Amino acid sequence: MLLLNWRENYLKYGPHASTHDVIKALAITIMIVDHVGTFFFPEDLWWRAVGRTGFPIWFFLAGYARPGKGLGYEIIILAFLMLLADFYASEPLTPVNALFSIIICRLFIASYYQKSRDWGDYVIFLSLGAVFLFPSLFLFEYGLQAILFAMSGYLVRHEKKEAVPFIWISFLIFIAVQVFSFDFKFTPAQFVFMTLVTALVVHRLSRFRLVFLDNIPKALAVPVNAMGRNSLYIYFVHFVLFVLVSRLLLEGQEPFQIHLLNPDR
Repeated sequence: MLLLNWRENYLKYGPHASTHDVIKALAITIMIVDHVGTFFFPEDLWWRAVGRTGFPIWFFLAGYARPGKGLGYEIIILAFLMLLADFYASEPLTPVNALFSIIICRLFIASYYQKSRDWGDYVIFLSLGAVFLFPSLFLFEYGLQAILFAMSGYLVRHEKKEAVPFIWISFLIFIAVQVFSFDFKFTPAQFVFMTLVTALVVHRLSRFRLVFLDNIPKALAVPVNAMGRNSLYIYFVHFVLFVLVSRLLLEGQEPFQIHLLNPDR
């Protein structure tokens, strides 16, 4: 049943944590920091500067996943339930939430890479992406940035020679979006921090390999596995909880709004 598969997910891959579990647990932690800032401390942009560094991980892993694995009904149902949460919070329904972005990435990877590709195809896609990047931010969260990092994940998994330059091009596009699209501006210190830490994240992603880590102590492996293997449910539950709590705190005030060109929750 929906939201009751957490135990099955936890046990599915055995007791040892994998690099996939570790990186997802890290992404969840960063995401929660970002959302605390978004919903409760919008004036303190250090929360957002930290949160920005985890963005590439989610969509990289969406592309790294096997295309034939399928989407699963849970992510589709939860994506629509999050739309209802947006409606309740009086937020605009577009761009649609990040779960729809992940769905779009998975469908794109499954269809785009049915045939072998070369740099000519990637250059064409990057050129089209440059034209449609900002319009895409109005349609789904993160827009074509999400697909670029998903493509990077696919290339890294299949050890394509284009993987490293492609993921760094995606990083540069991501940094450009931070400069031009946000309705708030980081201080120089916040921007430098965000850029350098995200660059470190991208560097590690470019070398990512899925391996099990049998040397991690059980006391650490248990929470890492629980977070990494149930990231979808954690994302949904914490988001809806934050929406409800923030609405209670803002009762009688102007509803919290996220600018359309701000591609984050």
